[in-house]
Amino acid sequence: MAPSQNDDEVHGLVYYSRIICISIQRAEIREKPFQHPAIIAGLRGAYFTGQNCAFKKFLNRFPTTPHKGSTRTEIPITMLAMVATMIGGILQNSTSDLRDVYRFHMEFIGEISKKNPQGYHTMLATIYQLTSGVDQPQSSRTNAVAGALAAVNFADMDVN
Repeated sequence: MAPSQNDDEVHGLVYYSRIICISIQRAEIREKPFQHPAIIAGLRGAYFTGQNCAFKKFLNRFPTTPHKGSTRTEIPITMLAMVATMIGGILQNSTSDLRDVYRFHMEFIGEISKKNPQGYHTMLATIYQLTSGVDQPQSSRTNAVAGALAAVNFADMDVN
């Protein structure tokens, strides 16, 4: 099948809308970049699981930022960009060089930092909290599960 003019639109809908921004019932939440459950799960699986995981071995290397009289830990941007690249490569069924995708994510994160430094640090700290499970209230997990379940069409699921 030859590439069509719609390929860019499909890429935008599937990749940017669904991965960089959370999408709940087709409504994007653009204020929460990189907080899609797929990215959180990817980060958790890649860096926060197992006895010798990066989280346990290198927590002292995770960046921190001052916040309301204390400090908060942030997810390293290299980890975030790597997981976003892996997920993007899978969604795009990419056989091309993923280094360009990784560079895109690093540049994109850098631009967020320039345009809204406080939002950038809040984003990275929130992603760390969601990924590590630190300070994540049960209601947040329950709401995430409820939101994900709402998107499933149970009546038309394959049962064979």
